[in-house]
Amino acid sequence: MSCPTPVQLESLLEGRLDAASSSHLIDHVESCRRCQNALEKLAENESIVVRRRNAVLPAAPVSIRSNWSEFADRLASVLVREPEIGNEPGSKQSDAFANLHTDARSETDTPVTSLDDATEVSGAKVCSSNAEQLSAFRDFLAPSELPEVIGLLDGYEIIELLGEGGMGVVFKARDPRLNRVVAVKVMSPRLSGNPAHVRRFNREAQLAAAVRHDHLVTIYAVGQWRERPYLVMELIDGGTLREMLNTQSRLSASEVIRLGQQISAGLDAAHSAGLVHRDIKPANVLFERTTGRAKITDFGLAYQAESDGLTETGKAIGTPKYMAPEQAKGLPVDQRTDLFSLGSLLYALCVGHSPFEADSVVSTIRRLCDQPEEPIGNCVDNIPQELAAIIHAMLRKDPDERIQTAAEVQQRLAKLASSETLTPSAIARPAGAPSNPRKYLAPLFAAATIVVLLLTASESLGWTQLTTQVIRIVRPDGEIVIDVSDPAIDVSVVGDHVSFSRKGSSTVSVRPGQYKVTLSQDGRPIKTEVFSIESRGHREVTMTFQGKSPTTAGDHVAATIAPKQMLIEPPHKSIDPEEVIGRWSDPIPLGFPKLDDEIVSRPEISRDGLLLIYESDRAGGYGRTDLWMTMRDSTDQPFGQPVNLGPDINSEAKDSDPCLSADQCSLIFNSSSHRGGAGKNDLYVSTRKSKRDRFSAATRIEGMLNGIRSESGATLSPDGLTMIFASEREGRKQKEELWTTRRVTVTDPFSKITSLGLSINSNGRDKSPFLTADGLQLWFVSDRYGTSGGRDLWVCVRQSDNEPFGEPINAGPQINSTADEESPTLTGDGKLLFFESSRSRGPESTAGETIWFSRRLGD
Repeated sequence: MSCPTPVQLESLLEGRLDAASSSHLIDHVESCRRCQNALEKLAENESIVVRRRNAVLPAAPVSIRSNWSEFADRLASVLVREPEIGNEPGSKQSDAFANLHTDARSETDTPVTSLDDATEVSGAKVCSSNAEQLSAFRDFLAPSELPEVIGLLDGYEIIELLGEGGMGVVFKARDPRLNRVVAVKVMSPRLSGNPAHVRRFNREAQLAAAVRHDHLVTIYAVGQWRERPYLVMELIDGGTLREMLNTQSRLSASEVIRLGQQISAGLDAAHSAGLVHRDIKPANVLFERTTGRAKITDFGLAYQAESDGLTETGKAIGTPKYMAPEQAKGLPVDQRTDLFSLGSLLYALCVGHSPFEADSVVSTIRRLCDQPEEPIGNCVDNIPQELAAIIHAMLRKDPDERIQTAAEVQQRLAKLASSETLTPSAIARPAGAPSNPRKYLAPLFAAATIVVLLLTASESLGWTQLTTQVIRIVRPDGEIVIDVSDPAIDVSVVGDHVSFSRKGSSTVSVRPGQYKVTLSQDGRPIKTEVFSIESRGHREVTMTFQGKSPTTAGDHVAATIAPKQMLIEPPHKSIDPEEVIGRWSDPIPLGFPKLDDEIVSRPEISRDGLLLIYESDRAGGYGRTDLWMTMRDSTDQPFGQPVNLGPDINSEAKDSDPCLSADQCSLIFNSSSHRGGAGKNDLYVSTRKSKRDRFSAATRIEGMLNGIRSESGATLSPDGLTMIFASEREGRKQKEELWTTRRVTVTDPFSKITSLGLSINSNGRDKSPFLTADGLQLWFVSDRYGTSGGRDLWVCVRQSDNEPFGEPINAGPQINSTADEESPTLTGDGKLLFFESSRSRGPESTAGETIWFSRRLGD
């Protein structure tokens, strides 16, 4: 574009352009030294400085040229986020905008910190990072005689400072009149002098209180205390979708559908009341920890569709990464604007990032207004086409081309949730190949060998399972396979390679090695062939049967046969453990402060290798054995003095087998029947908000997980959604074997429980599982055939976390001894292995030492 006029540059500096126009202008100035010089001269104009101050825009740096990137982002972020505040004649500049965030890409305010580093205010603990903010409320709150209460606000007992939002601070409080815990949002003292802020705060309370719905945060009361407005709302015990994305990266398709249904239902209720939220994003959607229910919060930017309210023409309100194009352009908005933001949110849940995210606010707005989003199928391969289509329909640039109502979104997602045939959003296809391979391949039938097979397998025997009736066309230049009966099978043709995948699940795969294929009919084997698959290779085996004489497809005889059964049996051969788990140093005793007669066991190391939780009968505990912890500053330093995890975790019973989640916020362990569980040993769980907080009081894991016998030794997958544990439940003659269970989100209960099967479990005892940080190795303890001592460490591996584990491999003499080994646990980088052993301790150990460690060699 040509250089802008001085009037256009002046309008840019004064914030009189909409966000889209500003982003295009900023993009030009970024590469134009002449325009940067012109902006510097305009910024020195005193009248422009005054108008900028009244418009609550950032002060121009001394040298726009040398600080251009930062200044452009800060300018764009203010134009987008807070246009109406401070624009009243005579209003004062807000500190909130004078001190802009350095990182203009942040979608929310500074996150709430934990209460570990706390200071004392009125006898109650508060975040040290928020202590200065809270001190401003010391005179504002009435004193309380209760030590756990910070102060009183109009009768509400303030317990904790939760954090600071866009318009005020949020407290956790108790309502003694109704005996319930609530959240109290109070306007910040530094903003209460601005009439526009007060008007917007009151508007949020009034609009949000006007609608009651299961998926909207409930407003209980609105009031004013010592000339400052406040609102009392439902306190959600959980987190935000932004926090969920930070820990899980992206969610499963089923979870996206579930959350999408709930959020669209909440939006439908708000829209029916004439409200447009205007700031739907992950940080403004909460979820309940116990139910997983989603709730929309923060109506601070909402307005009534039938009224102009405080909305100004030409101003953009919202968060750039999730706002609609009409918001960025300063055009009128309606309920379809929220649907675009909802589409952006669901896109982020599927892919892991928002659809128009870029390196800066300017670039984000430019992409939002001018460029299409990347198709979901190009980013991930596990999202159904139908779900991707709904999301992309909400992301149309033109509001008239989008899905028109939140009710329609909810209905389409509900229909999708009840459907059993979901197809992946992208199916591999060779370049230039037509979308209908059946039509394309029809002329080839006459010259082909046609074979019809029914492939099945026995899951109980650990065989690969793939059930379908297919036509295999064998030609001199390759093979083509077409699905003829089972709509749940995808067929992708790429050159000579043909692969099958069941819709909605993983592609079938086998490990490298030698395989035996048996073709049978009516239960009788009629043909057997042995072949090999090399590492990362592929081998197609086609077998036919004509009359009583079995032949191979290579004989070039055309024959259509009845469905048969092909069983692919995994190879059984000796494998060097070093090929799988690498080389390890000779294990040595860990060695850390302990009593002479203390027995320590059952170690669990954190991913960073700095926290060790273990079982001990150390004096000063609460029961037969307690869980203790010890920490260190770095992995090359010794561990410090042990600390008991306290009565919230430990009991009078035997507490053992700790399992720590990847984020260190969940602790699962087993406790004996003396604690009051139903079985001989049950699994319990304790949680905390961050790894700096104390763990909550432990509770027994409910549901079908704990049986009447013994459960122990749990391990969690990296995302916390899958748990593998040892159990003596039915059918095993009171011997432990490994079982698995899964949940939808970290706040949901675990559901169906399944044995890992005979491919993993043996006739002996299999227990103490541990999943590595990448989810690709399962370590466990077994006394099965092939063990060198009483109990050895064994390992199963897989190529991806959606595939089954391969057959167990003994960790070998580099780890195992002729004694008993127990409880393997590894650091996140896989370089340090800790385990329990009863081997000879040697001169370096102390009495009672049973925790050993080894380092991976060659890293």
